[in-house]
Amino acid sequence: MSRLSEQPAPNFHPRHFRTARAQSFIELALVLPVLFIILLGVVEVAIFIGRYLDVLDLTREVARQAAREERFTAPSTFFAEVDSYLAAPPTGLNSYISTSETPFDMVVSVFDLRGSGERIMHVWSNTSENYKKDCEGNEVRTEPYYTLDRVMAIGSPDVNEGMVAVEIYYCHPLVLNIPLITSFIPNPVQIHAYSIFPFPAIKYR
Repeated sequence: MSRLSEQPAPNFHPRHFRTARAQSFIELALVLPVLFIILLGVVEVAIFIGRYLDVLDLTREVARQAAREERFTAPSTFFAEVDSYLAAPPTGLNSYISTSETPFDMVVSVFDLRGSGERIMHVWSNTSENYKKDCEGNEVRTEPYYTLDRVMAIGSPDVNEGMVAVEIYYCHPLVLNIPLITSFIPNPVQIHAYSIFPFPAIKYR
């Protein structure tokens, strides 16, 4: 008789099968919530990135249109025209961002870089300097991102006599509002996007 015939048959007791299956269910119950939270977090981040790109595109469009203004003899008229770009199409350029349901501000800065003397900066805020605050209403800054010194560091006045910068401060409310995530990330999250363009019309000032 061969040795294979002498070995005992493996013992597949029903109790062992039930124990292994119960262990698998326990492991699944422990891992599944973690995977579910990770999946929801990925979705939340994707929504945030999409909204950031929407705000960034809006700053580019507003800055591009503002840079096409032919005259800058009356700053109040210029800023009122730029403010109208926040309306929805066809009158404005804003297709995705709600400016009424969440803290919001658009800052438009016009820089006069001509000459070797004092440079001039005009700053206009859509909502009375709300850009100085975070989404909770706390004052966290005293001036916009683009200052005269920052613009002077970008390029030489010999190349651009003027620049126009558009900044948007937008509080993005989390869509899924997952408690575990909101314990680390504030809700809403402030989005700050900005664009700057050459502004030849400054020479008419």
